[in-house]
Amino acid sequence: LEKNESYNPDRQNIRQLLHDEKRLETIASLGLSDNNKDPFLLELVKEASSKLDLRISVVSILFNSMQYFAAHHGLGSSWMAETSATDIEWSFCQYVLDSDALLEVEDARTVAYLKDTPLVNNDSVVCYLGAPLTLKNGVTVGTLCVIGQEPRSFSENDKSQLLEIASRLYETMFPALKGKKLELAGFVWFQGFNDMWGYAPDEYASNMKHFIRDVRKDLNAPDLPFV
Repeated sequence: LEKNESYNPDRQNIRQLLHDEKRLETIASLGLSDNNKDPFLLELVKEASSKLDLRISVVSILFNSMQYFAAHHGLGSSWMAETSATDIEWSFCQYVLDSDALLEVEDARTVAYLKDTPLVNNDSVVCYLGAPLTLKNGVTVGTLCVIGQEPRSFSENDKSQLLEIASRLYETMFPALKGKKLELAGFVWFQGFNDMWGYAPDEYASNMKHFIRDVRKDLNAPDLPFV
C-alpha cells in the first residue's frame, strides 16, 4: 500500500491501536531486552539493508508513546542509535497500523503528514519502506523497515523481499527471546527539582499522588514500587 499525497491518516484509529491493551500486552509478552543485541534480529536488519540497498534498517516496536528499535543497522553514532527510540508522533511506522499493510514513502518531504516531522527536517529521512510485524494472534506489534536519505521508488521485487524477511521475523515470534517473561520490578520517575517550584507548587504533592495511583492502576500493579 503506497500512501500517496491524497492519503489522510485516520489519527483516531491509529491512536486507539497504539493504546490497545491487547496489543501492548502482546508486546510485553515478547520479553524484549533493551540492548539491541539479539543475533537473530540483527541478522535480519542487516539482510534487509543489504537486499534493498539502503544503509538503514530497523525492527521498530510501536508502544503507545514511543517507537523502540529492537534492532537496527546503519544508524552509526546518531542520537537514534544511542537512544534506540523516538517519540511515536515522529514515527513513520505508526501509519502501518492504519492499514496493517506495507507502507511505501518515496519522498517524505512531499508528504503532508510527514514533511514537518523532526525525522524529516532534522535527520534527513526521505524514503521509507515498512512491512507490518503481525504475530500469529493477529496483533501488529511494529514493523521491519528500511530508510534512505534520498528519494527512491521501490520495485515489486523490493517489496516482496522485505515482506519475505519480515515473515521470518513474525512467524518465529522472536525465537531468541522465547521463554523470557516480563518482570515489572518498579517505576522510576525522573523530574527536575525545580519543577516542584513552578506552576501550582501547592498542588505538586497531590498531583504526584494521583499520578502514582493512575500508573499503578493502568499497569494493574497496585503495589508497584515507585521511585
